[in-house]
Order: sequence, then structure tokens, then C-alpha cells
Amino acid sequence: MNEMKIWNDIKGETEAELNAYLAGEYKAGRLDKLIYDKTVSDVGIFANLSSWMESPDLDRISPHAKRGILAAIFASRWADINEAFFAELAFGTGGIRGRTAITDWELEILRDDGIDAPILRGPNTINDVVLLQKSAGVARFAASKGFKSIVIGYDSRIRGRDFARIVSELFIAYGLKVYLFDDCVPYPEVTFAIPTLRADMGLLLSASHNDRRYNGYKLTAGNGSQFSVQERRQLLEDFIFKTGFDEIKRKDLNEAGPNELVFLGGANRLDNTNYFSYQGKPINMHQQHFEHIRKFILDKELLKSQADKLHLAFCAYHGAGRNAVPRLVKSFGVKTLDIISAMHEADGMFPAFDDLKSPKGKKVYQQPDPGDHLAAEKAVAEYIKEYGRDRFADVDLM
Repeated sequence: MNEMKIWNDIKGETEAELNAYLAGEYKAGRLDKLIYDKTVSDVGIFANLSSWMESPDLDRISPHAKRGILAAIFASRWADINEAFFAELAFGTGGIRGRTAITDWELEILRDDGIDAPILRGPNTINDVVLLQKSAGVARFAASKGFKSIVIGYDSRIRGRDFARIVSELFIAYGLKVYLFDDCVPYPEVTFAIPTLRADMGLLLSASHNDRRYNGYKLTAGNGSQFSVQERRQLLEDFIFKTGFDEIKRKDLNEAGPNELVFLGGANRLDNTNYFSYQGKPINMHQQHFEHIRKFILDKELLKSQADKLHLAFCAYHGAGRNAVPRLVKSFGVKTLDIISAMHEADGMFPAFDDLKSPKGKKVYQQPDPGDHLAAEKAVAEYIKEYGRDRFADVDLM
């Protein structure tokens, strides 16, 4: 498919139809004047769309991106195109966050076909292009600071492992040594690994508790905390804003040397996991973090005397804590730990929440925040379904 030729043929018609849609939204009161003026300006939606469709670098970075955009245009998905191209994704206090897919069905395509899938993507969504472009800015910032290494982790979001891989390839191409986790991992372990390994910075591919269509990443400084306000401003204004597609470069992980790629994980390699060029076992960061957390117990003898009397339950909510929490709890001598199996497997589709409804009767597309009453009610319901109401009455803590 010659996407450039097709684009040139439909460019004028696309602009007219997109502007007609935006005018209709404004007339109906769904866009205020400031937003409407921005969307139809020289730096508005059509300008952003044209910039992507006419970029020769985009074909190199993401070969199927233009095909997905054209499919959305031919389907007259103007509302979705508006969302994807409204602006460049904002780089906030700790990083970036946005939708990886505009719709659930596109998320399923992303899950099944990978990050190169021809779905709608744009500068206002999380995708291979945006992650690489922003990361190139971060890499240039790191080079200006003389940074030598970075820790990279990911959670259970759809294609998190693949996004972490391409970002790792970019940082290696920019001369940084990458410490890459071999499985999804809780954020506190990433922030622990950075100073433990004396790395200069780190990031976690994650969207916290946004709904399942989202992803992003959080940046962390060498001490495990956020970068200072001054450093974040410098990163944004001097590097991310000034980094284009032409500065995206990658080095295949299969070609990475021993001083370029190191895997983090447990005591042994995981089955069915690609370690690329890396030889040997991963650095056992799980054990180091585990031993660190154990030090937080102030009265170990009290816990030891009471541990076998405790009856605990655990719900992972399809997240990255599914192995870390049971391992820690059992190390304290707690023998009774009921794991809710329906939500234990890491799954970025968060299937256990498919049947939830919001107060307005609309479908809830997310794993609710574990502090939310919907999440608590779901965990209790699943526990009772699996273990029974009588056993739930004996649970001391979930």
C-alpha cells in the first residue's frame, strides 16, 4: 500500500470533513470557543495529522502507523481522530500517560497483533512512536548529564513488555547501559533497584489505575525519587520539546553487548522468556528488595509469635504484585493466605471487572483503584465465590 499517494489523494477532502465535524461539535456546544479555535488552527488537529502522514521517518519507526490512521479516516472516525491528534501528549510531573488504544476493540488488536498493529495512533496517544520520541528526548537529557545507566520495568498493561523492549533499544543506542526487568514488577521494586544498582535513572511503563486502554511511563531519578522541578523543566524545554522523529534510533537487543544489557528478576531465568543477547542468570533483585522490605518489621518476635494465628486473603487485581506479596507474607510465617485466583494472573485487560457498572449505568473500562469501594466489593465477591461465606468470616485481613 502506498500510504503517501493515498494521503495526497484524500488530503483536501479529509481536511474539509474533519473541519466540518469540529464545527458541528462547536455549534452543538460540545467544544468551547478556545478549544475549537485551537483545533482548527495552524497547530491544530489537521496540522498534526498532516505532520504524521507526511513524515518519512514515521515509516521507519512504525511501518503500519499510517495504515491505521488511513483506516480511521476512511471509517470517518472523526471523534477518535480528534482525540489522537488534538495535541502532543503532555509530559507531566513524573512522565507521560495516555491511551494506547482509543477503543476496546483496538486494544484487543494491540494485545493480539503487537505494538506494530495498524490501529489508530497519534501524538496524543501512547504508542511506539510517542514512547520512542519522548524517550529520545530523555536519552539526550541523560547524555547531557553524563548518565551511564537506566533501570527499566513494566507492569501488567497490554504489551508493556514490548514497549519496554523498544525503549530499552533506544537507550542502548544512545549509549546507556540498560537494567531491564524480565517480568512485570511493582513500582517500588523499580525505585529500589535504581539506587541499589547505582543507576542514574529509571522508568516504569505503567498507567497506575487509569482504565485498561491506557499506558505511559514514570521517570525516576538516581536516588529513587522524582527529578527536581528544575531538572524536569530542563528535560521538557531543552530536550523533549526539541526532539524530532529523526533523532529516534534503536539497537536490537539481540546485538547488545554484556555492558549494554543486564536483566533483573529472580534467582533463575523464567521459562518462555526472551533474554536476547544476555547470558547467565538475571540479577536477583526480587530477593534484594524482599530482604529490604523485611527490615520494615519493627517487632519481629511479636510477628513470629502471632503469624500462624493469622488468616489473610490476597487479591492481586491482575497486577504486578501477584508474586511479590505472597512471597513476602509467607516469609513472615503466615501459613494461611487465601489467594483469589480469579484476579491473580497478570492481565492488562483486567477481565474480572468486565461486569462492573458505573453509577450512571455505563460500562467501567478499568481496574478500579484498590482503595475504591468497587474494588473492595469485587474482591469480597470473588473470595466468597471461591472459598465460601463461612471461610470469609474467618479472614482477619484482605
